[in-house]
Amino acid sequence: MKKPISNIAAPDAPPVVPLPAIGDNLAPKIRHVVAESLVLHPDDCRSFSPRDIKRAGRTLLALDIHIPVLIGRRGTVISGQLIALAAQAVGIPYVPVIDVTDLTPLQERMLSEALSKINSLGKIDRAKQRSLLLEVQEEMPNFDLECLAFDASEIDLILAEPDRAEIEGEGEPNEDLPAVAKLGDVFQIGDNRIGCGDATDLSAHARLMAGVSASAVFTDPPYGCKIAGFASTRRNRREFVMGSGDMDKAELEAFAESYSAAIASSCKPGAIIYICMDWRGFGWLERAAEKSFGPLINLAVWTKDRAGMGSFYRSAHELVLIFAKPGGKRRNNVMLGAGGRNRTNVWDYPSALSFSHGEDKASPLAIHATPKPIDLVADAILDSTARGQIVLDPFLGSGTTLVAAAKVGRVGYGMDLDPLYVDASIRRLQRWTGLKAVHEASGRLFDDLEREAIANA
Repeated sequence: MKKPISNIAAPDAPPVVPLPAIGDNLAPKIRHVVAESLVLHPDDCRSFSPRDIKRAGRTLLALDIHIPVLIGRRGTVISGQLIALAAQAVGIPYVPVIDVTDLTPLQERMLSEALSKINSLGKIDRAKQRSLLLEVQEEMPNFDLECLAFDASEIDLILAEPDRAEIEGEGEPNEDLPAVAKLGDVFQIGDNRIGCGDATDLSAHARLMAGVSASAVFTDPPYGCKIAGFASTRRNRREFVMGSGDMDKAELEAFAESYSAAIASSCKPGAIIYICMDWRGFGWLERAAEKSFGPLINLAVWTKDRAGMGSFYRSAHELVLIFAKPGGKRRNNVMLGAGGRNRTNVWDYPSALSFSHGEDKASPLAIHATPKPIDLVADAILDSTARGQIVLDPFLGSGTTLVAAAKVGRVGYGMDLDPLYVDASIRRLQRWTGLKAVHEASGRLFDDLEREAIANA
């Protein structure tokens, strides 16, 4: 006669050895102990880097939180190891603890690992996470989001805006219209600032910066060659006001030395400076810039999908010389990919020719003779700055650096000596941000000044 199924034990069922219930072993109340007295078990399965401890410490201080730590009978931490280490690192004198009694040393370690694993379970809803960070920014604009234990690159990934196409003809300088901006003008667009001034002029930099300093610079100065027939096949291409075939190499080097010194005056110590150049100008630019910034810290190569003008070989790359202002710690959001940014010094982005379709008015080449892709500039900004920091471009051109900065939550400051490019940058940034530019000296809107200039032309 067969036994009832209910009486048949599973053949290989492991024996169940219940742990004492945690609730049965908690002391009746939380007590406080000296933070330095807390120790981690030497055989803990999880370890923490100095960077982990620093992030947790920043969170403890910013939120002023007092999370209890579970400790065993011998004073070793069962749960809350990172909190204990962070409290010790930032000088918090006392930490609340809950005592867990009646567990063997092995059971304490088992519980520690189980709680660590439980805390790591679950799927993050990125949309809700983004909504939370945006709400914090809205309600607490001065709060540093990195105090929520995120690093800068994680915050940027969470808050990244969807890509959007630019409007046709956006930012195109119109030589048929009178210039609105005049030398010495500064316009405010939200927190962003655009000035009309000389990149080599210290007073122009001081007027633009208005007492603050940039955390990074991304700029594309003249390369020393004419635009028409060289950077573009079109002979009616607008030339740069300075450095467009009107200087020899010695003059170009002196020019670069002057604007490098002016840039240095506008930056914080440790600021990363990206300066674009072609292969012809690499030597004189490096010599000039290192007088203000010291030696190169790296050299990036923008590899294009289409070649430009030139001979013997047509050029399919541009160089980005990377310096840092001495005297301060450089910001590094790449960290070998630790925060999700896997970057090298070879930058693959489409060239302006890929979008030009014969250089019609909607193309980047119609806006500026040597345009850089927005994403190229935005990625460089993401590598070396935090949200809300200032990015400077003293050779603003059509305003790509400011658009890129706005796209990734930074503040853009830029200027150009050519009033028509200043006007083009203002129009472009207004369209991108939805904000109106205000003339700093008069308080009048750029749009009103533009209508007035057209009426009086």
